[in-house]
Amino acid sequence: MASIEFKHVSKTYPGSKAPVIKDMNLEINDQEFVIFVGPSGCGKSTTLRLIAGLEDISSGDIFIDGVRSNEIPPKERDIAMVFQSYALYPNMTVYKNIAFPLKIRKFSQKEIDDRVVTAEALCRKKKLSPEETQKCLKKVSRETRFTKDEIDSKVHAVAKILDLEPLLDRKPKALSGGQRQRVALGRAMVRSPKVFLLDEPLSNLDAKLRTEMRSQIASLHKSLKTTFVYVTHDQTEAMTIADRIVVINNGNIEQFDTPRNLYDFPSNIFVAGFIGSPEMNFLNGQFHIENGKYYILLDEKKIYLPGDIDNKQKEIIQPFDGRDVVLGIRPEAISIIAENTATASEDNVFTIHVELSEFLGAEVYLYFEFAGTHCMARIPSIHRIYTGDDIRISLVPSNIYVFDSKTTNTILYSENSVKHSLEDRSEKLE
Repeated sequence: MASIEFKHVSKTYPGSKAPVIKDMNLEINDQEFVIFVGPSGCGKSTTLRLIAGLEDISSGDIFIDGVRSNEIPPKERDIAMVFQSYALYPNMTVYKNIAFPLKIRKFSQKEIDDRVVTAEALCRKKKLSPEETQKCLKKVSRETRFTKDEIDSKVHAVAKILDLEPLLDRKPKALSGGQRQRVALGRAMVRSPKVFLLDEPLSNLDAKLRTEMRSQIASLHKSLKTTFVYVTHDQTEAMTIADRIVVINNGNIEQFDTPRNLYDFPSNIFVAGFIGSPEMNFLNGQFHIENGKYYILLDEKKIYLPGDIDNKQKEIIQPFDGRDVVLGIRPEAISIIAENTATASEDNVFTIHVELSEFLGAEVYLYFEFAGTHCMARIPSIHRIYTGDDIRISLVPSNIYVFDSKTTNTILYSENSVKHSLEDRSEKLE
């Protein structure tokens, strides 16, 4: 088991002026499941390869289990990597693919010494004579690789966990995509490494298999109690199985937090747009304070903000009076007002024309133009709304985010997010 720490790590490829990774500082705890997400080319896989030692660091330091690992060769880092393409040996059976890392591995002197200590304790337990004990220890001290019985035992143990026992005699061409991925996982697991690195392991699978493998990988992490570092472009994978998520953009860490906090408290427009599906709606406007009320002016439409903003957020947002801001609201946070339904107030209530309605079974996606911007709402399919309909919507103040249009940083979080966060904290304290 191991922690991983990045200290001012940068990576620039030869012939390139711009670094792929820029001054990265990051701490991954022992036994934590951390996932890197971001758009293509943002530096996710490069970061993984830096941990594995497959790429050299241009500057900075990487510590694995507290040891500076910049110059440590990949084979000595005690790390296992699972690739997107499975990378199985086509001429070997499942058994031989899983066993291969054990067959080629040589013990370090420390491992030999540890095996001798274990063997000595076993000899005492069996009450062997001094001569028999000495003979046994001499034999163990000469062993530099796993014995055939040890390999067989480890392969079958891993095959049992991954439900591969019926497939041990098959070759990769006779396996499905999900089975091949389980073999690749088994080959990594059999070594009992300190760290598992997984580079988009599910991207070649269909939707159903991805869902199944997601739950299997999450279960594996819990049972193995090992540090997992995982790269994916699929935010659903990240949100469902990660302890914490690193959101990367252009080699920079935009935010490193729990899935819940990334969704509720995005640090900027990029994170707010990247986390959540469909992505958040963003509308450009001007922030104003009038008669103690806070609102954003969008193309002559006033969008009112909550009247009970807490003092901390008031201090942040008040200096923006009269300045350009970006309003954000998630598609699922837009409310539909049923026909002939009266509302207590007409604030933030608007009529829109549905340009396109997409029925997806349990929910419906509505596309419409609002204040000169193409927007989207995600609503339950109990609402019978079709392309071409004119409907009324409500932008509930407590669901609105506000971002600085210059820095793109968040200046006002959704009041509902703040409320849920406070409720979660109080429950934990109780």
